[in-house]
Amino acid sequence: MRRKAWVPGLVLLLAVTACGDDDDGSGGSPSDGSPGADVGGGGGGGDAGTGADGAAGGDASVGEYSVQFVMPWCGPADQGAVAVVLGEAGGDRCAVDDAEASVRLEVWTRDITAPVTFSFAPTEAMGSGIVCPGGEQPCHTFPTGDIRFDTYDEDSGATGSWRLQGGGQDTVTGTFDATWCDPDPPRPCG
Repeated sequence: MRRKAWVPGLVLLLAVTACGDDDDGSGGSPSDGSPGADVGGGGGGGDAGTGADGAAGGDASVGEYSVQFVMPWCGPADQGAVAVVLGEAGGDRCAVDDAEASVRLEVWTRDITAPVTFSFAPTEAMGSGIVCPGGEQPCHTFPTGDIRFDTYDEDSGATGSWRLQGGGQDTVTGTFDATWCDPDPPRPCG
């Protein structure tokens, strides 16, 4: 049986998803060596507390999402950023199907030299984690988390792990093995 993590609210996702923003002011800071909106590009998340399987929190392994990509993104101040997007295949390039569960992890910088971990919290504006259950359920932005890049290459992709926590939610963790994807047309920042 396939189990998906349901994190109401990483990162990472794209123009196909239509989740709203939580306005929680998520942020963060990078640190070396330890385990960093909306999922589809349409806005952030609402307040949801259950996963795709109806349970709060959980683990999401690499094999649980058929589409995993890392792409250029825009941070909240319209600065350059990176998003890791996990979900099921959507109809557009660099997009996931908003009818299915998805995760978007954002790091609000493009200056990434792996291995590195980006940690964020409400007082540290460095990134965001968003989980959407798919369908009609609202997305959720997690106020605290870590995004670890074990590898990162803008020509090929990135591997790593993530952990999201907050707002009365259980901790949700997972890994990614994401291919680089340049949106067409490019998403302008600034």
